[in-house]
This record gives sequence, structure tokens and C-alpha cells, in this order.
Amino acid sequence: MGRIKSQTLWSSAYTYAGAILGFVITAILFPRFLTGSEIGVLSLLVSYSMIFAQLGTLGFTSATVRYFPYFRSEKHHNGFLSMLLITGVTGAILVTVLFFILLPYLRSSNLENSPLFAHFLLLIVPLAVFQLFFFLFDVYCSALFDSTIGTLLKEFVQRVFILISLLMYLLGAVQFEGFTFLYVASICAVTIILIMYLTVRGQFVLKPPDLSYSRPYLKGMAGVSFFGLLNGFSNFASLRIDAIMVNEFFDTSAVGIYTTTFYFGILVALPSRALYKIASPMIAEALKTSDFRALRDIYTKSCMTQFITACFLFMGLWINIDNIFLLLPDEFKAGKYVILYIGLANVIKMGSGVSEGLIAYSKWYKVITWFMLAFLGATVLSNLALIPLMGIDGAALASLIAVSMYSLLRFWFVRIKFHLQPYSLKYLWVVFALILSLGICSVMPTLPNMPFDLAIRSALGAGVFVPVIYFSKASQEINDMILNFTTRIFRKNQ
Repeated sequence: MGRIKSQTLWSSAYTYAGAILGFVITAILFPRFLTGSEIGVLSLLVSYSMIFAQLGTLGFTSATVRYFPYFRSEKHHNGFLSMLLITGVTGAILVTVLFFILLPYLRSSNLENSPLFAHFLLLIVPLAVFQLFFFLFDVYCSALFDSTIGTLLKEFVQRVFILISLLMYLLGAVQFEGFTFLYVASICAVTIILIMYLTVRGQFVLKPPDLSYSRPYLKGMAGVSFFGLLNGFSNFASLRIDAIMVNEFFDTSAVGIYTTTFYFGILVALPSRALYKIASPMIAEALKTSDFRALRDIYTKSCMTQFITACFLFMGLWINIDNIFLLLPDEFKAGKYVILYIGLANVIKMGSGVSEGLIAYSKWYKVITWFMLAFLGATVLSNLALIPLMGIDGAALASLIAVSMYSLLRFWFVRIKFHLQPYSLKYLWVVFALILSLGICSVMPTLPNMPFDLAIRSALGAGVFVPVIYFSKASQEINDMILNFTTRIFRKNQ
């Protein structure tokens, strides 16, 4: 747990630094200097490319986490990197072929309602290929117990490049078309940097796979990769299909409003990214050695700490919802309840802890695939039903419904197969703290100065939420963090 704690702190620091930068870019600069349609184009390029990229990994990310412990060695890890590269190149060829098969349909379906997106369709290919290799090399770094570099590059460095590209656009150095190419290049660049990092570390050494060593594992790796492919595709498709379906029903302008407000909702889930990436190889190691005490410890603590964190962040988000929309042009107010539904979906998601990892890296790994396919099916069907009725709010509500169903399935399976049940009556104290803070802040009058209102309202919300959590002793880990923080504050003031 010490290693998890250390890397979680660094990953969380990079994640939140990136979140602040992402907030400036996505919530302030993009809406002010780009049209909703232009924002929608950028969002759709990323959405399509990530789905293609996940297909291109051929599920080898799951095989890496599960089987790398068996290949680990002092120098070349028995040629594991070469296996990873062969998989990546094969996947890149396959998704490129698939894209050009689908290109006539993609172009014809977007020419009328989304002509700007149709103009940039070919950029999906380099985006998909570079992101494909980033996924593979990032999970390789995590398997080497170095998960912070991927977080730093993806969450922070990539956004720095995007900000520089945007500043060039604002200064008139490039037009929107040039900015779009720079935007794509910014996403691709972090993959190159990650390869350079591995090279400097001496971990990008190509050695032919040791077939005599790897042969006993190949069948298992193929099976894990197959189900990992289905699982990963379902996961990414579920996360990105809403923007694509909004575009199908409406246009890129609606996509721009949806994805901009969607961004606020996913801020609630930021801590889970760092924890899940770091905990995954630990879970794999614990399963390998049948260390069920470690599994119980990781699962139980992850559920409570993430739930408390998610509720705190959601509280801060929703009590300041009116202040948020003062930062955005009027057209984005249509996304108010997108923030609500996506925020709640992420509270539920974080409250389920690392249950997905427990299943995905166990002998029952195939089950998570069927759960993910059910998740994707529920997402698509609920989107089809709710988007025509509720517009972009319907897409967000569909996500909430699908996430709730998926989280319940994971909890049920872990309870049955692992005999682990992390929840207790202490969770009611967390819900009480959330409701109480929301209720008290809702009756606070709006102050005329927005920054002052935001600061006072946030302080009030935290002043209600944090003491309830601390004195209820819902989480020893959270209490330790609160105590350490207050101790440092008092020391500075002495």
C-alpha cells in the first residue's frame, strides 16, 4: 500500500494540475473563442479515434497487466516489449483498413448536418494510431510500477501543447484548420515523448520474444487479450458513444455544448484515474500470490475513500453551478443538467472502487466483458430512447442509468465470488454530509461578486461536509489526511 500511496499522490498531483489547465482550456477559452460547432468537431475527432485506438490494442493492455509479472526480469523481460510492438503494429494496420471501409458512410452521414467534421475525418487515422501506442506503452509503464509518467503526459503535458496551439490560433498565426492540425499533433506528441522516456530508462530495448519461455503463456494471453478487446472496446465506446449519437440526432454544435458541460461532470471522477492505474498491477500481483487480505484492503479502502472524495467534489460542483455558467456563453446553459447527471454517474462509479480490476485480473476475467457489453448495450438503448425526448440531457441521463446498472453488476459479482462486501452504515454519514452541505448552500443568498460568492459558498460547503466526515470516522485514511492538512496549516500560522 506504501507504493500505491506514493504514486497516487504524484499521479493525483499531475491529474489535478492537468484538470486545472483543462478547465482553463475547455471551460473558459474554448467556449469563448471557438463556436459550439468547432468544439464539437474536436470532440468527435477524439471520440472516434479513441474507439478505433482501443480496437487497435487488440486487448493486449489487459494481457500486459495480467501476464507481465510472469515475464518480469532484470533486463529485457523475456522479449515482452517486442510482443507488445508486434501487437501494436498489427492493430494499427487493422484499424486503418477498417476506417477506410467506413469512410464513405462517415462522410455521407455528416456532409449535411456536420460538414466541418466531414472535412477533418482523415485526421482520425493518425490520432487513433498514436493513441493506440500510447495505451500500450502506458500500461507497460504501469506494469513496471511507473504509472506516473503516463498520467503526467496525458493529463498535463498534452494540455500544455493544446494551450500553446490555441494561443497560436488566438494570435492569428493559424486559422481554425491549422489549429485543428496542431490539436491533433498535441495528442500524438505525448506518445513520442513516452517512447523517449522508456528509451532513456533503458526499458525500450528490442529483443526477439523468447518463444521457449513465452509458449506456455501464449494461449492464456490470447484469451485474456480477446476478452480484454471486447471489454476495452465496450468501455471506450460506452464513454464516447453519447457524443457520437448526439451528433447523429442533432449536429456538431449540440456536441460542443454537450462535451463542454460533460467535462465539468467528469471532474468528480478524476481521483479514480490515478488510483485505478496504480492499483491494477498491485491487484494482479495479489491475485498471483493469492493474497486475499491485500485484495480486501485495496477494495474496501478504495470504495470508501473514492466515495467520500466524489461526494465532496460533486458538492463543490453543484453548489457553484450558477457561478460555472457565468463563465460560459449563454448557449452553454442548455447543458446544466448534463453536469448534474454526469456528476452523479461518477459519484456512483467512484463508490464502486476497484471492483472492475478485481474481476478483470482474476480467473473470472471473461465476466467483465459480458458486463461491459451489457453496459454498452444499455448506453446505446437508453441514448436512443432519451436523446429524442430530452436532447443532450437525455444523453447524460442515459449515462447515469448505464453506470448505475454496471456498478451494481460488479458489486454483485465481487460479493458472490470474492466474498467481499465493502459497504457499511458509515456510507450513510457520507450521504448525510452531502445532502446537508447541498441544503445549507442552497439557501445562501447569491453574492453580487462572482469570485467572492464562489469562495464563500465553497468554504461553507466544505465547512459543513468535512466535519461530518471527520467526526463520523467514516474513513481512517480520510481522517488522517484531514489531520495532516490541519496540522500543517497550524504550524505555518505559528
